[in-house]
Amino acid sequence: MSKCFVDFIFAIIYAYLEVYYIRNTQHATPSNLFSFYRIVYFALFLDVTYSPVVRLWVSCFLLSMVVEDVSYWVIARKIPCQWTWYYVVYRGIPVIDIIEFIISLIIRG
Repeated sequence: MSKCFVDFIFAIIYAYLEVYYIRNTQHATPSNLFSFYRIVYFALFLDVTYSPVVRLWVSCFLLSMVVEDVSYWVIARKIPCQWTWYYVVYRGIPVIDIIEFIISLIIRG
């Protein structure tokens, strides 16, 4: 089984849990969970996507974050929106996800 495939499965499960948590917690939104949530998010994704081959690691890390974001919006049945200053959305398209996707393709070669 491909390394990135396992990472994608993790990303989809993570997105489902995130949507579930936000829907079932009274005041939980990604913006008010920013500091702790972002640290846990990056730590989990860096750990799960780890590979001794740095190019593969970075590529899978970026792609799994894109898969998680796309999965989140699909599961939540919402159009992507700009919920914080760094998550820029242009006409319903999250710019950071496009950038991450392109960088991961370039890194992978």
